[in-house]
Amino acid sequence: MSIRPFDWRDYPVLQRWRNQSVILDSALAMTRGPRLVPGTLISYLAPLSSVMTYVHTNSRRKPVVVAQGIHQKGSPFARLTFLSPESAVDTPELATLLDALMTLSGDRGAYHLLAEVDEKSPAFEPLRRAGFGVYSHQYIWRFSETPEDAPLSSPNIVWRSARSKDFNSIRT
Repeated sequence: MSIRPFDWRDYPVLQRWRNQSVILDSALAMTRGPRLVPGTLISYLAPLSSVMTYVHTNSRRKPVVVAQGIHQKGSPFARLTFLSPESAVDTPELATLLDALMTLSGDRGAYHLLAEVDEKSPAFEPLRRAGFGVYSHQYIWRFSETPEDAPLSSPNIVWRSARSKDFNSIRT
């Protein structure tokens, strides 16, 4: 078994796993959606970018686990963005892959590797065993009492749920 950077030959496997991943960066998921492939291709096409995607392969060189992290230059921390597939999260290969990602993050100048994981997620315990610790709790609020078609100019309504036409503005 070996650990290597994501390669274009891994693309079909990642496409199969795209709905079987554990997303570990809620801000990225909320603003860009749980799409893994664009960032993964960036890590392959521009290896010096802030995106790091690594693959743990078995003896037949087939991907077993894929993990991605992001480290902005000069930042004291890197963020783990996803693990895929969810079924491989509780395997021994995960700890080895995370160790390699932590080493790479440290080489790039990060002192910490952060992951946002729900305590009910299947990745919670494996990440704890790999050395991650809980240091804060995050709550994501959703406003659900606002009518869906309330105009923004209404004096009584300050917030409304996002609509599909709002997504471009939200992302930018």
